[in-house]
Amino acid sequence: MLKRAIEIIADLTELDYLKDYLNMSPAAKGRDLAANFGQDFMSYLEGAGEEELATAIQAEIDKNEFLDFSFLETLPDKVFEEFLSNLPLDIRSDPNSPTYLFMDFERDVDNEWLIHGTNDAGSIEANGFTRGVWDLASLGLTTALVDKVKTGGFNFAFYATSFHEKEVLAYGKEAVVFRASGIEVYHHGDQQRQIIFLGGTATDIHRIIHYSGSYYANINDVEFEGTLKECADWIMENV
Repeated sequence: MLKRAIEIIADLTELDYLKDYLNMSPAAKGRDLAANFGQDFMSYLEGAGEEELATAIQAEIDKNEFLDFSFLETLPDKVFEEFLSNLPLDIRSDPNSPTYLFMDFERDVDNEWLIHGTNDAGSIEANGFTRGVWDLASLGLTTALVDKVKTGGFNFAFYATSFHEKEVLAYGKEAVVFRASGIEVYHHGDQQRQIIFLGGTATDIHRIIHYSGSYYANINDVEFEGTLKECADWIMENV
């Protein structure tokens, strides 16, 4: 029991790291992007008429084969704020681009009822969330990640008390309803408010399966049939 409590505390600390990461200043985000996309940064500077700075950047790249972060810290914040505002489309749509380009932090979520779309609700109910993404910088377009990356960690859900069925079912034909803490984010690409939580912190996990056009929930061998929304409401009312 003590080991599990320590694991949960560690997971919640990871959520704090993610929140701080999403809430970085524009200058910090621009500097981070410049470090990871050095050639694009140099091209931006050339296009913005900053030839002297672009030459210095190219010299750093030639010397180190990458942009040293300590060098970038010597440059004014305004340079990076403007780079962030003028990012090329290929960076904004690149699955390897940082998470903060795809979503904004909205608020903390404290042990609330959530719903997660899946094709294997029974397995999640029995074993918990065994898949996810640990790298907080790689959460923007997780559907583009190969399965071997999804070894546990951060997962996405919606509020079980107020969700649109088509949004949940976009991620699978079944669902699980459960409690977890996390953070609410607004995902620009999906135009959705989503909840990011760490799979290991989920409790009270209950499956909703789909069969012959109906959805079914089950608690202690008592079965309920209805729509996805009706099943979610029934679980929350009867747990």
